[in-house]
Amino acid sequence: MAELILEILQDLTKEEFGRFKFYLTQGVPEGSRPIPQGQLEDQSRAGLATLMKGSYGDKMVNITWETLKKIPRNDLIEKYKLEKSLGATMGDTRGRASDSSVTQTEAGQHFVEKHKLELINRVSMVKPILDQLRHQGLINDETYKTITAEKTTYDQMRGLFYKVIDLGGWELKEALYRILKEENPALMRDLEGK
Repeated sequence: MAELILEILQDLTKEEFGRFKFYLTQGVPEGSRPIPQGQLEDQSRAGLATLMKGSYGDKMVNITWETLKKIPRNDLIEKYKLEKSLGATMGDTRGRASDSSVTQTEAGQHFVEKHKLELINRVSMVKPILDQLRHQGLINDETYKTITAEKTTYDQMRGLFYKVIDLGGWELKEALYRILKEENPALMRDLEGK
């Protein structure tokens, strides 16, 4: 479900995203527990989706619909309600997220999932990847600092996968794939040949 929420949040403008976070601090919809403003201020879209999953669990989709009504972005409610009614999440609709046959394996697994261990072991320049993810609004400054504080690139890549990519879903995997193709084309060609 966090993947669906992340996809919705990425459809919001910067101003709408700010209003969305504001309404969560107000306990909207009525009866939902407000999230303290301090936890929301510097949250990226992926970070907010993860925070909402932890705070609201299964109610996060309904809370998202109600909050979108306040912004108002009823068009997004209509766009994503079909997916909800079909029980689909971003992880179930992978063909829509990417037309590339390279990024999805026959088992429905994303390329970066399939090659996670090799990427953790072989990527030696992590900061340029983190810079691009931060620039795209997919991670916040706190996450950036936490990962770059790790002493080795191995630990930085582990942190990137286990604290960000695995929690963020298909969209983040796609972003990482594109960044790796740009930053480390030789490694990616090698892995694509496997």
